[in-house]
Amino acid sequence: MNPMSLLFFGYFLLLLRYDLTIAGFTFDILFDFAGYLILAKAAAELAAESGNMKKTVLPCRLLALLSLAMMVLDGLDLLGAIPAVKSVLVLAVSFAVLVILYIHIKGVSEIETNSGYDMKTHKIRRDWMILALAMIFSRISMYPTITIVASYANLVFSVILLLDLNTAIKGYNGKIPAPAKEEVAVTAEEKKEEPVIAFRAEESEEDDG
Repeated sequence: MNPMSLLFFGYFLLLLRYDLTIAGFTFDILFDFAGYLILAKAAAELAAESGNMKKTVLPCRLLALLSLAMMVLDGLDLLGAIPAVKSVLVLAVSFAVLVILYIHIKGVSEIETNSGYDMKTHKIRRDWMILALAMIFSRISMYPTITIVASYANLVFSVILLLDLNTAIKGYNGKIPAPAKEEVAVTAEEKKEEPVIAFRAEESEEDDG
């Protein structure tokens, strides 16, 4: 699997969530720690093409360890014993995901610029801004209605971002060249039609007199 596809799969595990409860033990079957490890691998392989990707290799590995520890402690009901600590950790990890995603989007944009491939990264940047707002409101809102709406928006724009990221992958893998920028040429006839205002020195002197 090429590194751009790994990037997609990593965020597929991180942005989508499906909880499963077995014998009183609730866990996300799309393991977050595996998503971070996949992102670290993708970023390491793309480091030669983007300095932004290289910056995220170590943070992704550290988040993988933190996520695994949180999953184990939560499964043993040790993390839930101190709700405030759990809430702070969940909020911190969510914020970290947004920051790393932002840096990765900058990296994809950097690759698009350097390679000249049509990866449509402007759509991913737009998705990130809306997703960030939805994720923040779903985590910090004190009003249940806003939390529910933001949670649904979080899911919807996570899917949209993944779809647009998949489009970027197609542009990268298929080496689809970016369309040439159209330059507006002004013809000689159009220039002639433009009004020209000229002042002669003689007329200016007469006016002064």
